[in-house]
Formats: sequence, C-alpha cells, structure tokens
Amino acid sequence: MVHSPDEQLLHDVADAAPSVLTSHRAHALLLCTRSGFFARALSAGFIEQERRVVHLGIVEELGLWRPGEDPSYVLGAFHALVRYFYTGRHEVEARFALDLLALLEGDFLQLESTTEALSATCEAAALAAPLEEIGVVAARAHHLGFLDLAEDSLRRMAGMLDTAK
Repeated sequence: MVHSPDEQLLHDVADAAPSVLTSHRAHALLLCTRSGFFARALSAGFIEQERRVVHLGIVEELGLWRPGEDPSYVLGAFHALVRYFYTGRHEVEARFALDLLALLEGDFLQLESTTEALSATCEAAALAAPLEEIGVVAARAHHLGFLDLAEDSLRRMAGMLDTAK
C-alpha cells in the first residue's frame, strides 16, 4: 500500500535488538500533532525521521518492560494511547491502565492536549477492575510505584471477598 508523505506509517518499537518488544503502527502526522516528543523525534536531523522508527526507551526506564518480560501491559497501554490520539476517547482496560498512567506522568510524551482526564480514566479503570483482575492490577500498581492505587485495589478486593461470604 502506498501512502502519501503525510500519511506515512510510523513503526514504534521498543528495541531493535533480538529482544524486540514489538512494534505499533500509527500515522506519523497524527503522532506529531498530538505529541511534542514524537514531533521532535520525527523532525529533520534525527535518525527516527529517516527510519520512521522511534525507540521508546522510557518503557524500560519506568520499569514498564524489560527484555524477557511479558510486553502485553505496555502494548495495551500504548494501544489505548494511540486510540486516544485517533478518537479522543478515554478508554482503557483495567489491566493496562497503570502502564498508561505511568506513560502520562511527567509529561515525557509532551501531549498537546491535557492528560488530566485521561489520567483520571486510568485511575478509575484500575480501581474498577473485576475481581479476577484486581490482584494483577494491585501488583502492577505496586511495581510501578502507585502505592495508593495498589492499597485501594487490595481494599476493594477484600471488601468484595467479604461480601461474597
């Protein structure tokens, strides 16, 4: 499929080594419009602009993923972020909410629009996790340093189990 220059697809990969996390396709124009990080990374003078590939080392720095680990959490979070870029809808599954929240914190991505509503959606999704996912959400929250969310999730699980007796 041939794309016009402003519709060129960007592959977003976490690593170019054999331990590749994966890639995610998105229109470069959309990413550059929504994110100052992508706009700079894909500007002239950077290798990412030529290769149309952006290494997101932040996923490793934040502890979202390490080689050999299951990439599904960070992939789900990035998928939700790209869906937000395309649609403006704040939708994220509970199990991916904390990874997306971690990506939003500190404004690393330099998003053009406010992230407060999306961050609030992430917190609400994590706290509304179904019983079978609460343990995973609480563990992920603890791993990523969201200790209040981990504690709240565990309290919610205890309350649900008490009610089920």
